[in-house]
Amino acid sequence: MSTSHVNLEKPSNESLVETWLARGYSRQIAFVPDETGGYWLAWVPQFGRHGLPGAGATPQEALADLDDALETGFALLAEAGEEPDPPVEDIVGRDLGSGKLTLRLPPQLHARLQVESEVAGLSLNAYLVSRLDQVASEERLRRIVREELADALAAAGPPALTFKTA
Repeated sequence: MSTSHVNLEKPSNESLVETWLARGYSRQIAFVPDETGGYWLAWVPQFGRHGLPGAGATPQEALADLDDALETGFALLAEAGEEPDPPVEDIVGRDLGSGKLTLRLPPQLHARLQVESEVAGLSLNAYLVSRLDQVASEERLRRIVREELADALAAAGPPALTFKTA
């Protein structure tokens, strides 16, 4: 009788990161002008420009920086016991929505957002999409940090208390 062995070990964080990096996330790159002349910005659209961007003086530098950012971000997710969403291109047969959303806003908020979008040099739609991406990315990061902090505090145990008597 032959015995087969199944490897029940959890994959290392390094192997998880390598697997996630190999998924083939779509990337975008754009030149961003600024007071110093500008720079190239690279990002994975589904993570948003504020998720894990890369920047550089050339498109190649920006893409290399993005690769480093993805590796670091994926390593943090692996340490937290989480994993990134699969590339949008891999989600087949799932209703991803039409990309259109009707939103009702109080007039004062609508006016404020319109002014903010004009100051940013964006259409109101582009500005709202950018802000939603930013908020979603920041919230996910906050959740991971909260969980890491809770784990660290739990591992440290209760604080030692010292009492002085008179």
